Amino acid sequence: MKNVRISDVTLTKAGLSFREKLEIAKLLDKTGVNIVNFGKIADEKVDLLAVRTLGPIFTDTVFACDAGSSHESAEKVASALSTAKNPRLVVSIPVSSVQMEYVCGKKPADMLAVISDMVAYCASLCADVEFEALDASRGEYDFVCSAIKAAISAGAKTVTLCDTAGNMLPSEVGALVKKLFADLPELADTSLAVSCSNKLCSANASLIEAVCAGASEVKVSALGDDMPFVKAFADTVAVKGDSLGITVSANSMNLGQVCAQIVALASDKKAGSAFDNRVGSSLSGSTLGKDTDVATLRRAVEDLGYELSDDDVVKVYEAFARIAEKKMVTPRELDAIVASAALQVPPVYRLVNYVITSGNLIGSTPHVILEKDSIQLTGLSAGNGPVDAAFLAVEQITGHHFELDDFQIQAVTEGREAVGEAIVRLRAGGKLFSGKGVSTDIVGAGLRAYVNALNKIVYEENC
Repeated sequence: MKNVRISDVTLTKAGLSFREKLEIAKLLDKTGVNIVNFGKIADEKVDLLAVRTLGPIFTDTVFACDAGSSHESAEKVASALSTAKNPRLVVSIPVSSVQMEYVCGKKPADMLAVISDMVAYCASLCADVEFEALDASRGEYDFVCSAIKAAISAGAKTVTLCDTAGNMLPSEVGALVKKLFADLPELADTSLAVSCSNKLCSANASLIEAVCAGASEVKVSALGDDMPFVKAFADTVAVKGDSLGITVSANSMNLGQVCAQIVALASDKKAGSAFDNRVGSSLSGSTLGKDTDVATLRRAVEDLGYELSDDDVVKVYEAFARIAEKKMVTPRELDAIVASAALQVPPVYRLVNYVITSGNLIGSTPHVILEKDSIQLTGLSAGNGPVDAAFLAVEQITGHHFELDDFQIQAVTEGREAVGEAIVRLRAGGKLFSGKGVSTDIVGAGLRAYVNALNKIVYEENC
């Protein structure tokens, strides 16, 4: 029986918050999928920290991340992946004429040089390198073969054939894979993966055809969306695997429950909200402007999950109005306004100091010192990544566990010494409390935001 490796791309979905990625990663690790893809690095400070935090979660699972388009980006991603037990760098490069020339502005010969250079450099940083041939289904066949040869020669262990446009029928996908194996003996010692868009609603069948033709790895999603649904693929193998001579390590029964949880996490929306869309707490959609009245703002704040007193609504509105005079206010910015303006209380706890050790061979271990009533309290803990570990150390000091509703991080200045801003949302007693922290160290910003939210909870409980 041929074991087909499942490569999950759920974490590449746009709009997922830090908390959602953390929870989804933990769920995916339980399913038995072989590879989890983080995707491209969009915001260096935010995404690289997320990669570093998520890495230790995966025990036997390969954790893959796009290396970007330069040596510098590859180095940064490789460093962030150092916390993972089984890291993989992915080199994603288009191989169709339309994307090479009009998206990348390069001729085929130049693109082959880029493929060889990036794959070779990534292979010097990481033992497991994947070459993703984007838009391969629309590429000139001879060039696609040349690109695959160049990648394998440079050190790629996996080659992914992408039907990015989603215009191939299952039989066409199978025929292409079969022809590649016939024409490229180099593929004999390389894992060939297939990624198919579900534009024609036949992606799952395309993957089965590809596997029967020789592919050994498939890209799927726990959300479905425009990608094949992992549960559908696993169910197909469970029913027809014996006759096709294929199997998967993922448990079909377990996948159903996990996928349902992931879908719920990624599609947490409230109908009729003041904002059009809500993905966890990474909000997108409508913005609010200077014509927004107090009633509309209150409803928008409630849609974010907050229950504010009349006095706090006034404070939030005043802060909102100052910003709205100059620009439209997004849901994420309103969240930060609430954290800054609402329920400002005298601090019960104060962050004194912290030290966090982390690496690819050891878990994250924090040493956090808080001060309460002029007495210094120390917390020692361990967790999945520096942020999770630091928060657990604070919980150890306070003796209370609060549900982390969301953790947002973003850069507020540019450059190597950029200042990071963190927003932490904690849920206690059915209510939501948010805190804000700023620091050149994003973990420090997160800790300050957590303590800020904690102080609001303590104040509320003692009133």
